[in-house]
Amino acid sequence: MEIYQQLYAYLVSQIDEALFLLDTGNLLEMDHIREILSSALLEAENRIIDKE
Repeated sequence: MEIYQQLYAYLVSQIDEALFLLDTGNLLEMDHIREILSSALLEAENRIIDKE
């Protein structure tokens, strides 16, 4: 259960960062935002796979 709590906290922080960048309205940040979210998803998946 601890891994899920850690992943939740990690994903929430990454989503918060992406939302903050979206709120700036700077369209030049879209690739960076996409990278933040894609990396967070990949990291979460890898942590789950490594835990099993």
